[in-house]
Amino acid sequence: MRGDRKVVAAVTFGGTGAVYRTIKDSRMGDPVAVSTAVRGPILSVADFRGKKLLSFRIGKITDSRNNAVYGCGADGTAPFEFAGQLPLGGYPFLVGSTNVN
Repeated sequence: MRGDRKVVAAVTFGGTGAVYRTIKDSRMGDPVAVSTAVRGPILSVADFRGKKLLSFRIGKITDSRNNAVYGCGADGTAPFEFAGQLPLGGYPFLVGSTNVN
């Protein structure tokens, strides 16, 4: 929600809707578009007036080599974790991700 400086994910089914995730972070100033990665639990946000892209990890990662599971946050129980940002010279209005092998 652009004016609220947060990202809200919702789902609709059978004429009803429900919010299932809200991300509010002080680094996010003007979110205008989001993209979720297909191969991992990463959400990227275009921050228009902040002139940057922000990324958040929004789920657990499993290391199949040693069967370790890593949750979000320092203790692994946070709903999301800041992954990083990319400053831009202009005003981003759209963000997308594609896996090209």
